[in-house]
Amino acid sequence: MANPQTENGFTRLADELLDALIRYPFTKRQYKVLLAVIRKTYGFQKLQDDITAPQMATMTGLDRANVIRAVNEL
Repeated sequence: MANPQTENGFTRLADELLDALIRYPFTKRQYKVLLAVIRKTYGFQKLQDDITAPQMATMTGLDRANVIRAVNEL
């Protein structure tokens, strides 16, 4: 990821949503899970998706238990 370019893909996100995410005091673990959800939905032009805990663990680098904990917190 030395030279990221939009030609290689991008995730379109409404400014209003991004502004709200910036202001909220999420934990680091919650942010990772939230960004994974955004990537799997908005990143693929979907409003929803069935995302498993193991899938999220792979994407975030968190273990499955911490993914589940973050999802429950959110």
